[in-house]
Amino acid sequence: MTVLLAAIEGYGHYNYGRWQQHYAKEGDWYDFLTQPSDNPRLLWEYQANFERRGIRTNQYGFRDLAVATERTKNISRIAFFGDSITLGLSVPFDSTFVRQLSDFATAQPNLPKTEFLNFGIDGYNVEQIAESLHTNLHRFQPDKAIYVICLNDVDLGGSMNEKVRYFSPPTSFILEKIERLLLRYFFVDDFLDYFFFRYGSRFLDAISAMQETALNQGVEFSVVIVPVFNFGPEAALYPYTKLHKRITQALAIRQIPALDLLQSFSDTRLAANHWNLDIWHPSTRGHAFIAQSIAPFLLAKE
Repeated sequence: MTVLLAAIEGYGHYNYGRWQQHYAKEGDWYDFLTQPSDNPRLLWEYQANFERRGIRTNQYGFRDLAVATERTKNISRIAFFGDSITLGLSVPFDSTFVRQLSDFATAQPNLPKTEFLNFGIDGYNVEQIAESLHTNLHRFQPDKAIYVICLNDVDLGGSMNEKVRYFSPPTSFILEKIERLLLRYFFVDDFLDYFFFRYGSRFLDAISAMQETALNQGVEFSVVIVPVFNFGPEAALYPYTKLHKRITQALAIRQIPALDLLQSFSDTRLAANHWNLDIWHPSTRGHAFIAQSIAPFLLAKE
């Protein structure tokens, strides 16, 4: 049996090497926009001053305008951390909710001047996002830090995230195969519930670590939850309503301010296809609605 398991693992390593070579060329932006990070907790980051597939980065490797690390006097800063939703994957730069919030705030004469910084990186899970926040808060000194949750941030095993799999090979190809079979045949309609069952404590601990990092530096911290875009009118047949409630209740217990946008989208009585590009990513219209929905939550105390 030991010999058989070793042989299966060896075959898994062989197939992984072939897959990794293919992925480096075809699967994503490796050696283009994405590059390995010197920080092992981040795994990857973006090249600075680079443009690829509509994503242009600034001098620090983020999809944002050029920005100084030192604060400008009398100008507030709000920093957003998240994955490809925050990044604004597949929408123009000026259409991302971060830029639309900036435009909205600029147009309000009663609001102070504010810089809106976007630290979104596609594919990041919650622990990578927490590390990004830990790394960048002191450097950029925002007044507020916002973690924008995509529910797949809870996948800390990388089973559904090929980018994580590329930069961090599975510890066991047998266990990976078993998990993938379980997801395919037993959790196909509720795989996020499975991930929360398995990784929920780590997910919530990472968010608490973000809050602790922020508060220790005098930065306000809060969370915005974006739903998966696979709901009908008034969020009918949405499979993750209970998961939203579990997350918001857990955050409330930990005294972490949170805004769940599921109710905002439900109140429009419009199905997800009015707002999305795919189940994970909002369209330009979706980004505009996200900006509109979080503006009162975010800017009320400005």
